[in-house]
Amino acid sequence: MLFPPPLLIPLLVTVSAQTAYSPFPPPYSPPNTTNSSFPYKNPSLPVEARVQDLLSRMTIEEKTAQLLQGDISNWLNTTDGSFNQTGLQENFAEKAGMFYVGYPISWEELSANIKIGQDYAVNQTRLGIPAIVQTEGIHGFLIGNATIFNSPLGYACTFNRTQALLMGRQIATEAKALGVSQLFAPLADLARELRYGRVEETFGEDGYLAGEIAYSYIQGVQALNVSAMVKHYAAYSSPEQGLNTGPVHGGERELRTTWLPSYKRAIIDAGAWSVMSAYSSYDGIPQVADYHTLTEILREEWGFEYFVSSDAGATDRLANPF
Repeated sequence: MLFPPPLLIPLLVTVSAQTAYSPFPPPYSPPNTTNSSFPYKNPSLPVEARVQDLLSRMTIEEKTAQLLQGDISNWLNTTDGSFNQTGLQENFAEKAGMFYVGYPISWEELSANIKIGQDYAVNQTRLGIPAIVQTEGIHGFLIGNATIFNSPLGYACTFNRTQALLMGRQIATEAKALGVSQLFAPLADLARELRYGRVEETFGEDGYLAGEIAYSYIQGVQALNVSAMVKHYAAYSSPEQGLNTGPVHGGERELRTTWLPSYKRAIIDAGAWSVMSAYSSYDGIPQVADYHTLTEILREEWGFEYFVSSDAGATDRLANPF
């Protein structure tokens, strides 16, 4: 669509200020200095002290909002490019912790609307907490005209860890340039069930190879301060009949000897900053709520200190398929 010259945009926004839906985004807000003296805003303090101070000031609604993923489409119409002020406000009132941006739109439109979302989160919400911006990136940053590499199954066949690291750096470079701070990658799953419809996303059947390629990818991505999210923890890729999200069976010995080594190499050895839990159940226990794998193994045995995210809609499965 055609946009007016930049100097006319503030005028048009002023004229349409009473409407909730406008084809033009608002001007960027001035910094919110209301809470600037609070300890959580002080970068010279230890992270733990800042976190404790911030948590002490948050309402239950604000804490809940930090646990939920919003979506750029709540304020950007990804078809015609129009802007929705009400959608922006509701997004950060209810789903403020992160927002998804994986849509087939232009680089300029994506970066501008990421800026709008972050600007609102930092300057217009009560506590000014920036959001994590996330999308896909298993073999390239998810947007048109990005650098696209072979599928993970393909580039794992090179056995080339250096190239996997350099690929991760390139993907992170393109993501960071547009304001994306987290990628849903890599997979540490194994291709042990060839009827499974997502075999091409894996690094193959061998746990050692999968762990090494995942390790190198993470080292490349996180070197540029973009977070890698290892998925799908754990043992996701061998479901009954090969059906995506189907139950997985195997027992404790199979879990530890076959499935977990590649995840540990990616999560602990590479120092991944986030993990995505699987849709599936393992031996009847939904992985999104499995105390054994998420707490006893991941946190207590391995010492993982960062956060675990459910896959899209996975927590809802606790109340439906499970």
